[in-house]
Amino acid sequence: MACVDAKRRLVRFALIPGNAAEHRTVLPLLDGVDATELIADKAYDVKALRFELASRGIVSQIPSTRSRKLPFRYDAERYKLRHVVENWFADLKQFRGLATRYCKLVERFRAFVCLAAWVLATR
Repeated sequence: MACVDAKRRLVRFALIPGNAAEHRTVLPLLDGVDATELIADKAYDVKALRFELASRGIVSQIPSTRSRKLPFRYDAERYKLRHVVENWFADLKQFRGLATRYCKLVERFRAFVCLAAWVLATR
């Protein structure tokens, strides 16, 4: 999970297990970050998360899941900017060691992500 700014620079990231719900790590990831808007996909459509973001003054651009009876409103034009983080992950996968997960230890993998993010930021 990554927090990327509008200029495709990594702000923060978190490594979580593949079977963990990502919406639980959003708030700790945003602590100390001066964010005004969160653009995320339907996996983050959780009422508690939306209300906590609103209490922090962060506008959430998250589409509702199909199962939600009363869908939340979001700006579809702003939501199109989600491609920025998707493109960042695509750029990160240029590094073969990250894409194939050669580093099995989490600390080494985290260090490789930091190094790759630095290389991407300085291009």
